[in-house]
Amino acid sequence: MSQLLIITLLLVGLSVLLLGVRVFFTKRWGFPSSHVDDQPELRKRGMTCHRNQHREAQHYKNLFDRIKEQEA
Repeated sequence: MSQLLIITLLLVGLSVLLLGVRVFFTKRWGFPSSHVDDQPELRKRGMTCHRNQHREAQHYKNLFDRIKEQEA
């Protein structure tokens, strides 16, 4: 039983170490950003953050206001 626990802890520790190589062993301490606004390819495709989409949606009272603005 104790051998299984030790092997499990070693495997979990090794996994955490390998997953965190960039965080632990580079000068830029921290995880890479996965935010939409920080990804140039997504910005080129016109994708925005959900917060920006929500802010834009709150600008209109209903769907007809948005259609009128697009036609003008």
